[in-house]
Amino acid sequence: MNANRQKVLDATVQLLSQSGLSGAGLNDVIALSGASRGSLYHFFPDGKEQWVTEALRMYAQAFSVSAEAAIAKAPTVTQGVASIFLFAAKMMQARNFQSGCPVGAVVLDLHAENEALRVVCLDIMAQWEQQLAGHFAPLPAAQALSLAKMVIACFEGAFMLARLERSTAPLTLAAQQMTLLMDTLLNAKVQS
Repeated sequence: MNANRQKVLDATVQLLSQSGLSGAGLNDVIALSGASRGSLYHFFPDGKEQWVTEALRMYAQAFSVSAEAAIAKAPTVTQGVASIFLFAAKMMQARNFQSGCPVGAVVLDLHAENEALRVVCLDIMAQWEQQLAGHFAPLPAAQALSLAKMVIACFEGAFMLARLERSTAPLTLAAQQMTLLMDTLLNAKVQS
C-alpha cells in the first residue's frame, strides 16, 4: 500500500477514535496525515465515506487479529477475552482517555443519511460477534452468538464509560464481570 494512503487511513482511525465521524473531516485528515488535498481525492475519489469505510475495515481487521492472538495465548478463552478488556484499559490510560473504539465512536455519530456507514459498522460488529462466538464452542450456536454480542456490547459500553470517567475502572470491572458470566455459561454447558 502507498505510504501516503496508509497515513491517511491511520490518521482517520485516530480521528474517528477521538471524535467520531464528525472529527474525521477533510481538513482534519489532511492536517494529521500530512497528505495533500489532491492526494486524498486521488486515493479516495468517492470522498469521506470511502476513506472512513476503508479506515474502519483496516482497524477492524487489525483488532480481529489482535483479539485472536490474545485469546490463543491465554490459558482459557475467558482469560483471553478479559486480557482484551485490560489491554484496552492500558491503551486508554496511555492516551489520556481521549480515544476509544473508532467503530463505536462512528456508530454514536451516525445520522440517517449515513446508511452506508451504518451498514459497514453493522458488518464489522457481526464479524467480531462471529469470531468471538467461535470460541464459545460448548454452547449451542445461537447462545454462543448471544454471549458474543453481550461481550462486545459490554466492551463498547466500558470504553464509553472509561472515557467519560477518565478511569480504567469501567474496563477493569467489565473484564471481571464478563469473565464471571462467560465462565458460568461455559462451565454450566460443559457439566450438563
